[in-house]
Amino acid sequence: MGKTITITFILFAVLAACSAPTDTIVINETESRRLFQEKSLSFEGKSLFSLSDTDGQHLAYVYTDQVNNPESGVVEVRDSELELVSSFTLNRGKGPGEVLFPAFLLLRGDKVFILDGSKKTIEMMNTQGEYRDTLLLQGNFSIFKWITPLVRYRDTWALAPVLPELLVKVNEKGEIIRSVPSWLKDNNDGRMWQEHACRITGDPQGNLYLSFNEDKFEMRKYDQDLNLIWARKYKDKTKPLPGMTMTVLGDAKQPVGTFVHSSFFYNSGKLYMLRGVGGQVRFRMSGREKERYITPIEGVSNAFIDVFDAHDGSFLNRFEAPFVRTDCWSEVMKIGETFYFVILSAGLSEGENRPDNIVIKAVLRTK
Repeated sequence: MGKTITITFILFAVLAACSAPTDTIVINETESRRLFQEKSLSFEGKSLFSLSDTDGQHLAYVYTDQVNNPESGVVEVRDSELELVSSFTLNRGKGPGEVLFPAFLLLRGDKVFILDGSKKTIEMMNTQGEYRDTLLLQGNFSIFKWITPLVRYRDTWALAPVLPELLVKVNEKGEIIRSVPSWLKDNNDGRMWQEHACRITGDPQGNLYLSFNEDKFEMRKYDQDLNLIWARKYKDKTKPLPGMTMTVLGDAKQPVGTFVHSSFFYNSGKLYMLRGVGGQVRFRMSGREKERYITPIEGVSNAFIDVFDAHDGSFLNRFEAPFVRTDCWSEVMKIGETFYFVILSAGLSEGENRPDNIVIKAVLRTK
């Protein structure tokens, strides 16, 4: 009798496991809508940073003037028609209102927030560049000095560092009040830098959405207390599988492969993810040393935006951006139904004369 009960229990458990909903979402062949370039803004002779944001009415970005002032950044705020609203110089330094290494830009009305990856501060100023305050971030976490997403909700800040936590939330004094620990114990093999590489965005209810952008196609939703609501893995059958792997280059390990995405943001109940950018990162021998180089992504003709339901992470639809090359790095923002692409330099092929630092306004056209 006991043996029968045990076998029945095991069978029940197996059947229950088989019928449980999967956390993997498959993207099958999908009809894409096409975005059309409506207006553009050239930055020829200047270099755009991977720093851009919108508050729903205006957009902001950072660039450097390579000829006149290569050591300092310039923040510009423009309206939805790409008309200049304000601009100011982002001075390099360790003092209040100065920045050593900008890791993220946040635009909220008449306020601009710059996350400094070297100083571990959030520098606060208005859109005229007038200094307002500095928030010193406490704790021993490390900030990735390229792009470290920052989300503001009421009087708290959330950011995605690379060591040792996956997510941290700080109060208005810069003190850590909540965190999501890493699943990795150490960083001796450099994995944490790659496996933690992600973007975060937030909604008006204080929920956080996290998407990994290097080694795995996965999204997560957390509530305002950083409790996990759901986690979804994605398998795209329509495009080459993205993902980076680590390889030894010289004295360090560097990722090679293709990025999962660059931009990731919440807008009106949906999550938008810009994919097919950043090129296919490869390595080759240069003498006795390995070096990284970038080629267009095989099997992908241009960048595209995938849209997901923020409620459950399900895939909704796709927008193609034929004016964005796959070997460029690009960020995207949205105001209303209009998309704004900030396209960074990736070099031009021989014979090309189009500018490769450019802001593009793009729209959908009805038939």
